[in-house]
Amino acid sequence: MPVVPEFKTFDLWGSSASTVPNKLWEDISMEFVVGSPECEGFDAIRVVVDRLSKMWHFIPCHTTIDALGLAELFLREVVHLHGLPLTIVSD
Repeated sequence: MPVVPEFKTFDLWGSSASTVPNKLWEDISMEFVVGSPECEGFDAIRVVVDRLSKMWHFIPCHTTIDALGLAELFLREVVHLHGLPLTIVSD
C-alpha cells in the first residue's frame, strides 16, 4: 500500500480545511509538479486548486523559486483574480 503524505493546513481566518467550502476560492490546495522536461525556460508547475469547484491554475515556475518569489507568484496569479483564501492546504 502506498504511503500518503501528511498534509499541512494553513488556517488564515479560523475556518477548518476539513469542512466543505461555502464559496469559490475560499479554500484552496497547492502543489508543485516537478520532473517534467523544461518548457520555455520553466522546469516546474505550481498547481493551485479551488476545493469547492475543482477549478485550477497551472502556473509555470522554476524549481529554484524562493519564498518571496512564490508569494509574489501567488499574489499575481491567484489572489488578484480570486482574493485571499481562508485556508490553504499544501504538502
